Amino acid sequence: MHELAEVQARLSASIRNGGVIAPMLTPGIPAEASIAIYRNNMYARFVDALADTFPATQRIVGADFFRFAALEFVDAHPCRSGTLIGYGREFPGFLRHFEPAHALAYLTDVAALEFLHRESYHAADTPALDALALHEMAARDGDALRVALHASGRLLETRYRVLELWRANLADSPPSLQLAAGGERLLIVRPEAEVTVFRLSEAAFVLLAAIRDGLSVGDALAVSADKEGGQDLTMDLAQLISSGVFTLPQTDPAP
Repeated sequence: MHELAEVQARLSASIRNGGVIAPMLTPGIPAEASIAIYRNNMYARFVDALADTFPATQRIVGADFFRFAALEFVDAHPCRSGTLIGYGREFPGFLRHFEPAHALAYLTDVAALEFLHRESYHAADTPALDALALHEMAARDGDALRVALHASGRLLETRYRVLELWRANLADSPPSLQLAAGGERLLIVRPEAEVTVFRLSEAAFVLLAAIRDGLSVGDALAVSADKEGGQDLTMDLAQLISSGVFTLPQTDPAP
């Protein structure tokens, strides 16, 4: 009798690599037919999961092309987790080097935005700091004030201006392929029920990246003030605070 771990390993190898190196799974059904059923079900599940995570990407390229790309991705990046949440993290990078999609260089940025949007949606719920709480903390700590980016906060710098393209291809209207020149800097965050995407100036992006990386608010302001949009940083910061972008930094538990 085969040990369970050995059977599972052989079945997994058969599904991924083809051929029949697993024992008969169902009495009366040849192993090759059984493996084909498992393989088809597995691939269908992974392709469906990718389509759920990257709906605008699929709409841009069409369902047939997306399925072709998704199958190639599943072969190259098998799921190694017990859950499909988080599967597809490497898909934007895969598309960057996927030769059939070479003419759609912006597709990587669309897919990156979509994955971070899904990741933000599934992030932990943490209480956002309001303006009053931050004012009291600033009065106490001054330039040494430390806050954290909300647990759902994700930053993305793109090569192409894909935000409106992404939004257009989520709407119940004809798919859009219009693309503005240049890149953009985005914040994806879900302080409450809905994920929101903000377009940021260079200064605001650098500020949030510095806070995310652990700098104090004073130091973050210092490194971002001379960037593009720095003259509007105070107004941008006020909007970010009102949008619930900041939370208390995590503290290490006592030993």
